[in-house]
Amino acid sequence: MLKFFRRIRKGLLSKNHIGKYLLYAIGEIALVVIGILIALNLNNRNEQRKTEAKVEIIFSDIMEELTLDIEKTTHIMRYYARRDSMIYLVLNNKITAKDYENNEIPSHMTWNLTGWHSAVDLTNYGYINLLGNLDAVPSKYNEVLKDLNDLYSRFKRAVDMKDQEMGEMIQKNRNIEMQNYSWYALRNETDRKNKLDYLLNDFRYI
Repeated sequence: MLKFFRRIRKGLLSKNHIGKYLLYAIGEIALVVIGILIALNLNNRNEQRKTEAKVEIIFSDIMEELTLDIEKTTHIMRYYARRDSMIYLVLNNKITAKDYENNEIPSHMTWNLTGWHSAVDLTNYGYINLLGNLDAVPSKYNEVLKDLNDLYSRFKRAVDMKDQEMGEMIQKNRNIEMQNYSWYALRNETDRKNKLDYLLNDFRYI
């Protein structure tokens, strides 16, 4: 192909057809430019497809994380609902020594009401990845981005703060028990009886 064009140029120059040569040269340049534009267009389309595929993967990761977080928080809310019921029973003196001794109530509910909590620990790895690729996100996702920003910047932050406060309060309760009550480690039956008395009668615990 290059030899063909070279022969045309050589023929026009040898015959001293300058006008035709200039027209030919302009046409050849136009063909080259058109070829470059087509190549750039194809490359841009290819890059756009790659970018959209990457964004789709990121959104898929976010959906997977949200699904797992929903399952996790649903389990935690059910736990706290049962725990609130136990707290109500304790506050209204409706739990007896036999309830503890006969395991009528799950021990993880009654023996740890002020000394243990279930951390929420919401994830946001997909969202962080999305923030690093905002320039690649198509405009059709603008509403989704707004919802995600509310979810992670506003609601997740509020949950994280409350979860941290709960953890600090629980740790404070543990430290108080560990420093002031010999039964804290539950080393023997005597410790178990002393803790039972604490759970049933200590006004500070109630």
